[in-house]
Amino acid sequence: MVRYSGYYSDLESFFETAMMRSAGVLKPIDGKIILNMGPGQKEIARSIELGLPDWDASCGEIPFGDNCVDGIHAYHFLEYVPDPILMLQEFQRVLRPGGLVNICVSYYSGQMAFHDINYKNFFCETTWKYIFENPYYDRCEGKWLFRVNFNVIIGVLERNMVLLTQLEKRE
Repeated sequence: MVRYSGYYSDLESFFETAMMRSAGVLKPIDGKIILNMGPGQKEIARSIELGLPDWDASCGEIPFGDNCVDGIHAYHFLEYVPDPILMLQEFQRVLRPGGLVNICVSYYSGQMAFHDINYKNFFCETTWKYIFENPYYDRCEGKWLFRVNFNVIIGVLERNMVLLTQLEKRE
C-alpha cells in the first residue's frame, strides 16, 4: 500500500497521486516576447496580443522572425484556425529552442466542442502524438521539434471538458 500525506501543492502532484501516473511537468512561460494568440477577452500580463482586427490567423503566418519568441498562449484558438498544422508549424518556427506553448482547446467529446458552429477542428488526448509522430502531418522539413510537457483533460462538468497541453520546443 502506498501512503500519501493528502496535501497537494499543485495540480501535478494531485493528479499523480489520484491516478498513479505522471501528468508531465508544467513549466512557467517566462521571457521577453510572449504571444497571446487570438486573445478575445483574455488578457495575459506581459504578452503581445495577436488577434482581430490587427492580425488574421487565417493568413497562417505569425508576424515574428524565426526563433525569437519565448512563449505562446493559445487558449480556445486552434479550434477556429483553418489549418492547425500550419499554425503549429508557425509556432515551431517563431519559438526559440526551449520556448513553451500553453494550449487550451475544447475536448472533442464535451459539449463545448459543439456549442460554436465556427469550430473547424477537434482535439483529444492523443492528437499531439498523432500530429508529431505521423509523417502525414510533417510539414516541418522532416522534423517536429515539439515535446509534450503536460497534457490533461480537465473540466468542472463533463460538458465543459478541455484539453490543457504544454508543448516545449526542443533544442
